[in-house]
This record gives sequence, structure tokens and C-alpha cells, in this order.
Amino acid sequence: MRRLYFKRIFALLTAVLLALGGIMIQPVNANAAGTRIIKEIRVTGSYTEVTAGKVLTSSATYSDRYFYGKATAENVKLAKLSMLASAATYDREYALALMESLKFVGRTYKQVPVTKTDNDHVSYAIGHKTINGFEVIAVWIRGTGMDYEWVSNFNMGTGKTHAGFSAAEAELWKSVNAYIRRKNLSDAKLKFWITGHSRGAAVGNLFAKRMTDRYGSSKVYAYTFATPRVSTAAKKTGYSNIRNYLNSGDYITELPPKEWNYKRYGTDITFRNASKNAMKAAFKEKTGISYGGFTKAEKEALAAAVLKYAGEHVRNYYAKNDWGESPSDFFQNGLGYMLANDEEGMMKVLMIAYSTPEAAEVYKKLSFQADGGIKFVHAHCLTGYITWLDAMYPD
Repeated sequence: MRRLYFKRIFALLTAVLLALGGIMIQPVNANAAGTRIIKEIRVTGSYTEVTAGKVLTSSATYSDRYFYGKATAENVKLAKLSMLASAATYDREYALALMESLKFVGRTYKQVPVTKTDNDHVSYAIGHKTINGFEVIAVWIRGTGMDYEWVSNFNMGTGKTHAGFSAAEAELWKSVNAYIRRKNLSDAKLKFWITGHSRGAAVGNLFAKRMTDRYGSSKVYAYTFATPRVSTAAKKTGYSNIRNYLNSGDYITELPPKEWNYKRYGTDITFRNASKNAMKAAFKEKTGISYGGFTKAEKEALAAAVLKYAGEHVRNYYAKNDWGESPSDFFQNGLGYMLANDEEGMMKVLMIAYSTPEAAEVYKKLSFQADGGIKFVHAHCLTGYITWLDAMYPD
């Protein structure tokens, strides 16, 4: 009788546990390290919006399960979170706070100083987390600050891959590889979450290509935004895990020119014009100013002016004219310095524009004003990309 009684009690307790979700006998909510799996949470991140001149916040959804499956299928929730991470990474405090809210450990932020003559570098945030038996390494790459990284952005080089981006990516790879060794992470159990905006997107695109070649497309989740072109060798095939989100009015995505045969690795996703009104409304609500970015036609007019001045081939970009100046001088030592708040850059731009009508036309088109800033900046800014994604993929 006593044995039958305990059998009945045990059966009853088992049924209750199953009905409550089986916490003790169904460990589906814990990963291999025993950490609770985050099914889905809402997180908020901060970033500085230059068009509005203030710190803004935005929110996105996160789940550890985003990294369970293969990376070749688009995850729009991860795309929106990645853009928020890219925006936060312009500031050390904001990047690390967001990464902490996602429970990534080993968090670090490396800000590499740049100068006029030494600027082929990139800053980034990194952390890792055990998810479903893998170590997911988050590599969030900062875009261009108001500094001499702009000079590197115009450092095309004459090889297959953009020289400034390539040098920064090689340096990033060495740092990430050192991080993997320092944390004693198993190479066979790694996945990567790579994201960045603008310069960070270009370096991220190249870095994602390297990681895909090394680890396979199923283990590299790459989402880039406002991505410049990176290489004449770039291709889509084999890199369906890399997604590049583009505003059709963003001129930065047109550099280097496609006429020089530059492309991006992976798939380009251009924001739908049908979502533009919703984006504009959200932009105004967030920033307090009206969105005034380039239209596609205005962007293409600027691209045509740049090509007319810079030439049909990258070698023309470095060719000196009768006054000893080249288009690369105008862009690197002129616009590059000017965008880094260096007065020498403005003097160089004005001097070359005075003697070269094609350069003057480029500067004129770059300077078109919008509410709260210039049009090419509006089309490229963080809030524009955040609100475009929200408009296209509402929660």
C-alpha cells in the first residue's frame, strides 16, 4: 500500500510539473553554460543624432534565439536591433550599456585615435555570450566620427579593395583574433554578429566576408547600414548572410563609384519608397526637425558630378592637373579635413573649386541645405536609418 501511495504521489507531482511548463525536467530555457535563455525582451539604446544635435533613444527586440538558426535567412528584428547597436557604437558608454542589457560578457570598447597622416583605423565594441552551445561574438563597428577618418574614407587606393577600409579591417581582424585567444574561446564553437553604419558598415562588410570565408555563411550574422562600396572583387554569391541596408538618397552608398566596378559583398536591400511618409513622420517626432535628405534623383546628380570630376577610372582620381592638384587632393585633403573640422580643408576645397569648375560643381551639390543641416547628411544620418527600418518593418 505504501509503495502504491508513493507511486501515485510521484505521478501527480510529475503531471503538475508538466502542466506548469516542466521547469525541472525541460531545461529548454537554459543554455550550455546554465545561463537563462532570453526568449524575447525589449531593449532601449541611446545615441547622438548630429542632425538634431542631441541624444536620442530608440528601442528594439532581442532574443537569444536569433542566433539559433542559420544566418542566411533575413531576420528583420535582428536588423532593427543591429541598426540600434550601430548607432549606439558611436559612443563608448552607449555601446557598452546596450551590450550589457543583452547580457553579453567580456565587453570592451576600443577607440583608436586618428590623425591627418594616420587615419586608416576603426573603433569598435566587442563582447561574447554562450547561446545554444556556441559562443556568439558581437562585433559592433563605429562609423566615421567628426575626425580624420574622413580622410581614410576617401583613400580609395589603386588595388581591388578600398585601401582605407581594407587597412582598418585588417587591424580589426587582428584585434578580434587576439580577443578570441585571450578569452580562450573554441574556434569550432564560434558565431559572429557583425554590424556597423557608414565607415563601420564598409569595414563590417569586409570583416563579415573574411569571417564567412573562415567559418561559413551559417555562422556569421552580418547587418550593415549606409554601406559604401568596398571592392572590385566583391560578389553576392556565397555571402547571402551579409545584408546591406541602403537609403536610395544616401550618397555615401555611391562611393567608390560603381563605374569603377566597386561593389559590396552580400545582398543590398534598398528602403522602399512606399514607407517614406511613415519614416518622415517618425523622423520629425524623434528629432523635432523635418527630414530633408537627398531624393534618389538628387543623389544621382551628385554622383554624376563626382564621376565627371574624378574620372572614369580610379587612376584618374590620382592624376594631377596643370596646377598640381588631383581629385584625391580635393576629397582627402579638402573635404576630408573639412569634415574633420580642420580649417585647412575648407581652404583647400575653395582653392581647388576656384580653379576647377568640376570640383566647384561637386561642392555646390554637396552643400544643398535642409532643415537642420545639409541634405547629404540627412540622407545618411542614424535616425533616418532607424526610422526607415521601423517604417518598413513595424512591430
